[in-house]
Amino acid sequence: MDDGADDQRYLISGADGLTAYLESDVLFWPLQSESQPLTIGNLLLAQKKVVPIHRVPNQQGLQEALDQINQARDKKKAAWQRKATAEYRARLTQYKSILMDAAEDDSAGVNYSVVARLRAILELLHDEVYRDDQSDALLANLDAKLRALVLPSSFLWSNELQESFPAEKYWFLYAKSARGGVR
Repeated sequence: MDDGADDQRYLISGADGLTAYLESDVLFWPLQSESQPLTIGNLLLAQKKVVPIHRVPNQQGLQEALDQINQARDKKKAAWQRKATAEYRARLTQYKSILMDAAEDDSAGVNYSVVARLRAILELLHDEVYRDDQSDALLANLDAKLRALVLPSSFLWSNELQESFPAEKYWFLYAKSARGGVR
């Protein structure tokens, strides 16, 4: 069961490196002892998952990290926007590639939990970035392809997170693979 400790640790680690990350040209910034790199999307996802703070067993340092993230975001708005936009484009390309692999229905298949996490990050970045009609159309087209590969199901993540990720907006977190290309 996900108790929020991993997301809390990620936020604290990410907050410490956020200013340097925003000032750099690196899009996926490695964090020591974290499996996920520092990105705006990963930060937004971790924040959304720990917002119900009652989920986090040890809150020490969490509020300071959240405050630090918000301060860096406010002070470096243009850099935040650039990083978020670049990440949105990169993740949209990744989403397209994964769905193309799934359509080929290769024997390895695609792990649906990876697809769902990627799509959740895209959803969170969607409101952060300067979008154009072309990227919105691409996302809608890719979502149509994903919908053809999945069936409605129970919520993929811990039940405590359901309130933070309503089915209307995060429909892909309430799905499972319908065939071999996505598992």
